[in-house]
Amino acid sequence: MLRNGIEIGAATVSVAGPVAGTWAYALRSIDGDGQHWLRLPLPGGKPSDLAVPREEWARFQVPEEFRRAVAGILQPGSKVIVTSDSRSAGSAGSSMTVVADAS
Repeated sequence: MLRNGIEIGAATVSVAGPVAGTWAYALRSIDGDGQHWLRLPLPGGKPSDLAVPREEWARFQVPEEFRRAVAGILQPGSKVIVTSDSRSAGSAGSSMTVVADAS
């Protein structure tokens, strides 16, 4: 987990089913029914901006302690990026903006 480009936590995450390409999500709101996420469009992908069904989040498996810690700091506007690439493989690469706040 990164905050302002600095790692603040890490855990092994697995995804049931294939991960093709890169996906981005933004936390829209939190209420009595839980978290409400939107899928964000990425360059080269199909425009979406769709509400993410709870079943989609059920595909992600992460240690419960890490999930609770992350849930405790999430707020509307938080982003999640899912990719089949590994942060630990290869070089650090070069800096680039994946998702930018338009405000």
